[in-house]
Amino acid sequence: MEGKKKEIEKFYGQIFLDAKLRAKVEEKAKKIASEEDLRKLLNQDIMPLMKNHNVDFSEEELLDFEEESLRELSQKDLSNVSGGISIKSSLLCGGILSIALLGGGALLGQTTYAMDDPPPNNAIPAQPQVREVASASCKNGPPSCRFYSNGALVISDNNVDVDSYSRHEIKEIFIEKNVSSISTSLLKKCLNLQKISVAEDNSNYKSDDGVLFSKNGEELICYPRNKANASYTIPPSVTSIGEAAFAGCTNLKSVTIPPSVTSIGEEAFAGCNLQSVTIPNGVTSIGERAFKACRLASVTIPSSVTSIGEGAFRYCENLQSVTIPPSVTSIGEAAFADCKYLKSVTIPNGVTSIGERAFENCRLASVTIPPSVTSIGEAAFVRCENLKNISVDENNTKYKSNEDGSILSKNGKELICYPPGKTNASYTIPNGVTSIEAGAFADCKYLKSVTIPTSVTSIGKSAFSCCWNLASVTIPPSVTLIGDAAFAGCSNLKSVTIPPSVTSIGEGAFEDCRNLQSVTIPNGVTSIGARAFWSCENLRSVTIPPSVTSIGERAFKTCRNLQSVTIPPSVTSIGEGAFEDCRNLQSVTIPNGVTSIGARAFKACCLASVTIPSSVTSIGEAAFAQCNLQSVTIPPSVTSIGAGAFVGCKNLENISVDENNTKYKSNEDGSILSKNGKELICYPPGKTNASYTIPNGVTSIEAGAFADCTNLKSVTIPTSVTSIGERAFESCKNLRSVTIPPSVTSIGEAAFAYCNNLQSVTIPNGVTSIGEMAFAGCNNLQSVTIPTSVTTIGKGTFAQCNLQSVTIPPSVTSIGAGAFWSCENLRSVTIPPSVTSIGERAFKTCRNLQSVTIPPSVTSIEEETFKNCENLQSVTIPPSVTSIGEAAFAGCSKLQSVTIPTSVTTIEKRAFRTCRNLQSVTIPNGVTSIGEAAFEECTNLKSVTIPGSVTSIGSRAFWIDKLFWRNNDSLSVTYTGTESPQCGQYVFYPYRGIIEISIPAGYTSNTFCGINLRPLPPPPPPKPQKKKRRKSTLKKATPPQEKVSRSQDQDTPPPPQKKKTSSLQSQDTPPPKPQKKKRRKSTLKKATPPQEKVPRSQDQDTPPPRQKKASRKSTLKKATPPQKKVSRSQDQDTV
Repeated sequence: MEGKKKEIEKFYGQIFLDAKLRAKVEEKAKKIASEEDLRKLLNQDIMPLMKNHNVDFSEEELLDFEEESLRELSQKDLSNVSGGISIKSSLLCGGILSIALLGGGALLGQTTYAMDDPPPNNAIPAQPQVREVASASCKNGPPSCRFYSNGALVISDNNVDVDSYSRHEIKEIFIEKNVSSISTSLLKKCLNLQKISVAEDNSNYKSDDGVLFSKNGEELICYPRNKANASYTIPPSVTSIGEAAFAGCTNLKSVTIPPSVTSIGEEAFAGCNLQSVTIPNGVTSIGERAFKACRLASVTIPSSVTSIGEGAFRYCENLQSVTIPPSVTSIGEAAFADCKYLKSVTIPNGVTSIGERAFENCRLASVTIPPSVTSIGEAAFVRCENLKNISVDENNTKYKSNEDGSILSKNGKELICYPPGKTNASYTIPNGVTSIEAGAFADCKYLKSVTIPTSVTSIGKSAFSCCWNLASVTIPPSVTLIGDAAFAGCSNLKSVTIPPSVTSIGEGAFEDCRNLQSVTIPNGVTSIGARAFWSCENLRSVTIPPSVTSIGERAFKTCRNLQSVTIPPSVTSIGEGAFEDCRNLQSVTIPNGVTSIGARAFKACCLASVTIPSSVTSIGEAAFAQCNLQSVTIPPSVTSIGAGAFVGCKNLENISVDENNTKYKSNEDGSILSKNGKELICYPPGKTNASYTIPNGVTSIEAGAFADCTNLKSVTIPTSVTSIGERAFESCKNLRSVTIPPSVTSIGEAAFAYCNNLQSVTIPNGVTSIGEMAFAGCNNLQSVTIPTSVTTIGKGTFAQCNLQSVTIPPSVTSIGAGAFWSCENLRSVTIPPSVTSIGERAFKTCRNLQSVTIPPSVTSIEEETFKNCENLQSVTIPPSVTSIGEAAFAGCSKLQSVTIPTSVTTIEKRAFRTCRNLQSVTIPNGVTSIGEAAFEECTNLKSVTIPGSVTSIGSRAFWIDKLFWRNNDSLSVTYTGTESPQCGQYVFYPYRGIIEISIPAGYTSNTFCGINLRPLPPPPPPKPQKKKRRKSTLKKATPPQEKVSRSQDQDTPPPPQKKKTSSLQSQDTPPPKPQKKKRRKSTLKKATPPQEKVPRSQDQDTPPPRQKKASRKSTLKKATPPQKKVSRSQDQDTV
């Protein structure tokens, strides 16, 4: 019985992967009350399915299995199982019924049902592929969830999430018994989810019609995003609609919410196609973004609602009107923002607060503020281009409306909002206003000028931002504060006078005022905020008063027409990038008092000279990079000079250091050294010398010391040097030769990067580490000698070089990611057995690399290691390798064969994609998974051997695009296993030619990776021999059953006929007259099913009709019985 039991378990697993069938049997199982009912179910629903699955179980065997299952189930806790079935009956609680009672839990993994077995052909969409999700995505590793290629995800742990690719393939989720917490993120992002099922013994959740609820039915947790229904009625037991419960349900057009519902959670209906919704009386709160981006044309908010959450109806572009009930007390931030067609809204008396940007970008023509409102958020009505009037109820104690339609505070001292739809070109702010509030005039695109009265003391954040046509504004002397982004984006503002009363200019205050030509900063301002005048491209002059103590980061960045600037002595620090990219800035005076010049402070300026005062202690990285400086004097106070401080200063020929400086000194050649002469800090990049000898005694060449010295052709490094720092010789484009002495032990990151003319380099024996990108971009470097002292070749070390061959010494243990990337002329490489790891993309795009031998010490071939090595014809993979990474050999278009060792267990996705000359592949026994698109677009692949160890084959593993189809294409697949692997979608599809699949005799399935197995037709008959013409005679035809044997289903074409053929008709019908013999060319045509050409009774008592006399001899052969080698065409099942 044990063997039968396993077969029945497997059979049940196959048929019940069909969700519709499972639901049907579950429903019938719940009505069983006797053995007779069970027998009826087995006979009517189960046994007819056996034929489709080539199984043969008797009724008694099935009943015995039910009884055996009962003994196993009797030890399990079934106290939570319901359904009206008595568990005392000896035949009513096993097998079929356990599946029904446990809600499918046994089927999908709680016991042994169908974990490794394919479903029937009508399962949707294909056979299951148990694909382990990466432990990083699946909370407790792969056991916490299992994924099937038919779109089923089984969750057995809390807060499970899956990778983003898998989310799009999930069509059904099954929640097992012990799950108590579901990831909202997972449910929300499964775009194709159609159904959610829950084990009935789960104490936290339940499902109804594929919708997920809390166990007590009071909370609707998730409605599947791709459920086909256009309408849905929420059950009356529901009191709350959970977070994102209906989010993204684009098929859903209407929902009926019962009066029992009291709360609608965050994003509950976000992104639905709801056209109308009636919120029942009883709902007290509408959560944040609850109806965001719905297609609502109307909405009824009941009088029970007290708050409308942030962004609740944002982007409801079809919403034209809304009535807010008097019960609402707060309208959240951006609650109706971007409702572009919202023309009218009634704010009831009762609302106390209107959030920031609450009605941004609506088509409101007028708004009335009721007496109850005490707070109006920043930019509440910004970008409402039709809004010309805002009226405030006269009983409001906080606000009032002005006769021009603007909102003021009750005392008239604060200007809250000016209607953005007013077409007036000029406006005078009422006298008495002391504060222009945040966003008060934001996006008032018609305003060209504004007069600010002397009563105003502060201009708030974004007060005039994006007033594109504002050309002039006079700031009175009473103003003390200009807020962040106050005039940002006023692209037509040409001049502004800041009064002496202002003490602070906020961050981005005048950012992107592209036409601003001059600005006078008054004495009194103490700080210029970060980005204050960033990208004011036409700003030509600026006066910074002596009151300013700090200039913020990027304060004047990209002011490309700024020609001069005077920094007062009160300034102590110049921020990072403060004047970066001011391309016309020719002079600057840095006062005595500045202690630090930030990184890139004057980078890419046109400075011809600069005086660094004796107060400066630090000069940041690239502080004066790419300037036109000719000479620089470093004062005695400087203790820190950042890397590349003067890099790219092509006219700088001399840097002198004050002799009293205790940290640095200048050499007679104009370079900077440390005081003890052991560190070379900077060589003047403008020096015209073609060669240079580093002074003897220098032990370290510091970061960026010779960077961008484009005149240097050769450098002699003395034997005293032990280290070459980061970017030391970077972009020395004319450097052709460099001799590195044997004393050097380390070469820093990008030390010689982009030395375009460097042709050869000898790395001395003694160097132990070569930094990342050390020689990257040396596109003329043809040879390099790596010494035996080197143990590591770093990331991108020789990327984009012109190397033709390279020998890696036996001391090297690792080759970094991209180490030889894009060395397009590299033809050969010798990797020693000491190498244990080859990094990602190490030899990517080495287009001329023809062969490579990977040593036996390497255990894995990483992602894209040899990708796009177009001329790689052979590769030897050692038996130590266990995995071939993603796209490892993708694009190796000349690779004709590859031997994969038996040690390999995994071939990752796209591993051999577009290897267009690969003709045969033998996958060794030991490989368990073939990744997605592993051999996709291998257009010349003729044969593949897949071992029985393979348990999963990814989607499109052997897929070929239509562009590469050929009529004579064929693929021979040999599979050595007895059970079907778990396959993704379109493993071979859409292969145009014939796919021949060879399977062993013990193979248990009718399908292989989505292909229905059919026998091959018999081989074609031998070529007919030419015969003499002779007169046609009629003879009685022999019964075909004596000469032709044929399979019952007639999938095999009829055998060829003898030359002389005839047909016996009924006795009452005379035989047809013999016809004149005609000579015709012999052709071999595709056989057609006999019933179409030869009428015949089932028992074949009636002989076939007479045939024309053939012009060639035909032979009769016995039909070949169905073979294990099978074929399937793309266009038809049988070829």
